[in-house]
Amino acid sequence: MLSGFAPIFFATAGLRMDLTALVRLEVLLAGLAVLAIAIIGKFVGAYAGARLSGLGKWEALALGAGLNARGVIEVVVAMVGLRPGILSVEAYTIVILVAIVTSLTAPPILRFAMARVEQTSEEEIRESRHRAWTTEPVGGAEPPL
Repeated sequence: MLSGFAPIFFATAGLRMDLTALVRLEVLLAGLAVLAIAIIGKFVGAYAGARLSGLGKWEALALGAGLNARGVIEVVVAMVGLRPGILSVEAYTIVILVAIVTSLTAPPILRFAMARVEQTSEEEIRESRHRAWTTEPVGGAEPPL
C-alpha cells in the first residue's frame, strides 16, 4: 500500500520543475556546470578511492557509476529547499535534472563495467550456489550452503 506513494511523490516533484527556464542561456550554462561538477566530483572521488584501496579499473568504474546516482535523496532535499523559498524554481529544476541524469546514466555504465570485471573463484562459487538455489523446485530441498 505504501509503495503507491512513491510515484505520487515523484510526479509531484516533476510538476514543480520549470523546463522553460533552461531556454535562458545563463540557467542552461549553470545547469550544465552543476551537472559536470556533480558527476566529475563524485565519480572521480569514488574511482580514486577504489583504486587506492586496491580495486581494479573496471571495479572502480562500476563503483564510481553506482555512487554517482543521486535519485531520491536529492529530490527530497530539493523539495525541502523549494517549499520555504531557499531554492528558486530554476535551481530546483537544475537539482532535479542532475538527479535524473545521474540516475539514468548509472545502469548502463554499471553493466558496461561489470561485464569486464574478472570473476574471482569466490564469486563463481556464490554464483553457482545462487543458480542452484533459484532452479530448485518450490517444494524441493534446502538451498546449498
